[in-house]
Amino acid sequence: MLGTVTEVSQGELKVTLDDDPKRDLRINTQKYQHFDHGYAVTIHKSQGATVDKAYVLASRSMDHHLAYVAMTRHKSDLQL
Repeated sequence: MLGTVTEVSQGELKVTLDDDPKRDLRINTQKYQHFDHGYAVTIHKSQGATVDKAYVLASRSMDHHLAYVAMTRHKSDLQL
């Protein structure tokens, strides 16, 4: 699940989900204290996304379809 933090208030985060922008999720930060930024996603999850910079960890299991998706997500910089 990916989303964007759109509001921070006392004890609560408001998150707009990427796959359903009309739905906001409110998270109690006292109950759920261990959040971190999402720096990595799978190639499948990145399909359709555009980012400024991309870092691709290639492997032997990557076919040309996956390589194409992985290497066409960036606007300005790609590190393989």
